[in-house]
Amino acid sequence: MKLDFCCICGTKENLHNHHIIPRYRGGSDDETNLITLCGTHHSWIHGLQPTSWNSHGKLVKQGIEKFRKENGDVWGRRTNLTEQSRKNIIRYRSCGWGIKRLAKKFSVSNQTVRKVLSEQKQEHEHVLDLVKNFRHIVE
Repeated sequence: MKLDFCCICGTKENLHNHHIIPRYRGGSDDETNLITLCGTHHSWIHGLQPTSWNSHGKLVKQGIEKFRKENGDVWGRRTNLTEQSRKNIIRYRSCGWGIKRLAKKFSVSNQTVRKVLSEQKQEHEHVLDLVKNFRHIVE
Protein backbone atom coordinates (compact mmCIF):
# COMPACT_ATOMS: atom_id res chain seq x y z
CA MET A 1 0.00 0.00 0.00
CA LYS A 2 1.37 3.45 -0.92
CA LEU A 3 1.69 5.60 2.18
CA ASP A 4 3.27 8.95 2.97
CA PHE A 5 5.47 7.39 5.68
CA CYS A 6 7.72 4.32 6.18
CA CYS A 7 5.58 1.45 7.46
CA ILE A 8 8.46 0.31 9.72
CA CYS A 9 9.74 3.49 11.38
CA GLY A 10 7.21 6.16 10.38
CA THR A 11 9.67 8.61 8.79
CA LYS A 12 8.39 10.75 5.93
CA GLU A 13 11.76 11.25 4.22
CA ASN A 14 13.46 9.31 1.41
CA LEU A 15 10.46 7.05 0.77
CA HIS A 16 10.51 4.09 -1.64
CA ASN A 17 7.75 1.78 -2.83
CA HIS A 18 8.88 -1.82 -2.32
CA HIS A 19 7.31 -4.51 -4.51
CA ILE A 20 6.29 -7.51 -2.41
CA ILE A 21 6.34 -9.68 -5.54
CA PRO A 22 9.03 -8.20 -7.82
CA ARG A 23 7.90 -6.88 -11.19
CA TYR A 24 10.43 -9.23 -12.78
CA ARG A 25 8.50 -12.15 -11.24
CA GLY A 26 5.15 -10.89 -12.51
CA GLY A 27 4.34 -8.54 -9.64
CA SER A 28 2.35 -5.45 -10.46
CA ASP A 29 2.49 -1.79 -9.49
CA ASP A 30 -0.91 -2.24 -7.86
CA GLU A 31 -1.16 -0.91 -4.30
CA THR A 32 -1.81 -4.41 -2.98
CA ASN A 33 1.72 -5.40 -4.10
CA LEU A 34 3.52 -2.36 -2.64
CA ILE A 35 4.68 -1.30 0.80
CA THR A 36 6.19 2.10 1.56
CA LEU A 37 9.63 2.06 3.17
CA CYS A 38 12.33 4.62 3.86
CA GLY A 39 15.61 4.10 2.00
CA THR A 40 17.23 2.54 5.06
CA HIS A 41 14.54 -0.07 5.57
CA HIS A 42 14.23 -0.74 1.84
CA SER A 43 17.96 -1.55 1.78
CA TRP A 44 17.55 -3.58 4.96
CA ILE A 45 14.82 -5.76 3.40
CA HIS A 46 16.91 -6.41 0.30
CA GLY A 47 19.92 -7.18 2.48
CA LEU A 48 18.22 -9.97 4.48
CA GLN A 49 19.70 -13.22 3.21
CA PRO A 50 19.94 -11.96 -0.38
CA THR A 51 18.38 -14.36 -2.85
CA SER A 52 17.05 -13.83 -6.33
CA TRP A 53 13.78 -12.78 -4.68
CA ASN A 54 15.13 -9.94 -2.58
CA SER A 55 18.61 -9.02 -3.81
CA HIS A 56 18.02 -5.55 -5.23
CA GLY A 57 21.05 -5.69 -7.55
CA LYS A 58 20.01 -9.05 -8.98
CA LEU A 59 16.41 -7.92 -9.40
CA VAL A 60 17.50 -4.81 -11.30
CA LYS A 61 19.73 -6.90 -13.59
CA GLN A 62 16.97 -9.43 -14.19
CA GLY A 63 14.48 -6.67 -14.92
CA ILE A 64 16.87 -5.07 -17.42
CA GLU A 65 17.47 -8.43 -19.13
CA LYS A 66 13.71 -9.05 -19.36
CA PHE A 67 13.15 -5.57 -20.84
CA ARG A 68 15.94 -6.05 -23.39
CA LYS A 69 14.51 -9.39 -24.52
CA GLU A 70 11.02 -7.96 -24.90
CA ASN A 71 12.05 -4.68 -26.54
CA GLY A 72 15.24 -5.50 -28.39
CA ASP A 73 18.65 -4.37 -27.21
CA VAL A 74 17.55 -0.86 -26.20
CA TRP A 75 19.54 0.83 -23.49
CA GLY A 76 19.43 4.31 -22.06
CA ARG A 77 17.31 7.26 -23.01
CA ARG A 78 16.34 8.00 -26.55
CA THR A 79 18.23 10.95 -27.93
CA ASN A 80 16.45 14.08 -29.07
CA LEU A 81 18.87 14.69 -31.95
CA THR A 82 17.31 15.65 -35.23
CA GLU A 83 18.58 14.22 -38.49
CA GLN A 84 20.13 17.61 -39.26
CA SER A 85 21.99 17.60 -35.93
CA ARG A 86 23.32 14.12 -36.71
CA LYS A 87 24.58 15.34 -40.08
CA ASN A 88 26.19 18.37 -38.43
CA ILE A 89 27.96 16.18 -35.85
CA ILE A 90 29.45 14.14 -38.69
CA ARG A 91 30.38 17.29 -40.65
CA TYR A 92 32.03 19.02 -37.65
CA ARG A 93 33.87 15.82 -36.75
CA SER A 94 35.30 15.66 -40.29
CA CYS A 95 36.56 19.23 -39.70
CA GLY A 96 38.52 18.05 -36.67
CA TRP A 97 36.15 18.78 -33.79
CA GLY A 98 36.63 16.57 -30.72
CA ILE A 99 34.00 14.37 -29.08
CA LYS A 100 33.67 16.57 -25.97
CA ARG A 101 33.33 19.76 -28.02
CA LEU A 102 30.62 18.16 -30.18
CA ALA A 103 28.76 16.88 -27.11
CA LYS A 104 28.78 20.32 -25.55
CA LYS A 105 27.66 22.06 -28.76
CA PHE A 106 24.71 19.68 -29.28
CA SER A 107 23.89 19.27 -25.56
CA VAL A 108 24.26 15.49 -25.58
CA SER A 109 26.56 13.01 -23.87
CA ASN A 110 29.94 12.00 -25.24
CA GLN A 111 28.51 8.50 -25.74
CA THR A 112 25.69 9.86 -27.92
CA VAL A 113 28.25 11.56 -30.17
CA ARG A 114 30.24 8.31 -30.39
CA LYS A 115 27.07 6.41 -31.26
CA VAL A 116 26.19 8.85 -34.08
CA LEU A 117 29.71 8.57 -35.48
CA SER A 118 29.66 4.76 -35.17
CA GLU A 119 26.32 4.54 -36.99
CA GLN A 120 27.69 6.77 -39.75
CA LYS A 121 30.81 4.61 -40.04
CA GLN A 122 28.72 1.42 -40.29
CA GLU A 123 26.49 3.02 -42.92
CA HIS A 124 29.58 4.14 -44.88
CA GLU A 125 31.08 0.63 -44.72
CA HIS A 126 27.78 -0.87 -45.92
CA VAL A 127 27.73 1.48 -48.93
CA LEU A 128 31.35 0.55 -49.75
CA ASP A 129 30.41 -3.14 -49.64
CA LEU A 130 27.51 -2.53 -52.00
CA VAL A 131 29.80 -0.68 -54.42
CA LYS A 132 32.34 -3.51 -54.31
CA ASN A 133 29.63 -6.10 -54.95
CA PHE A 134 28.23 -4.06 -57.80
CA ARG A 135 31.68 -3.74 -59.42
CA HIS A 136 32.17 -7.48 -59.05
CA ILE A 137 28.84 -8.19 -60.78
CA VAL A 138 29.57 -5.70 -63.63
CA GLU A 139 33.02 -7.14 -64.30
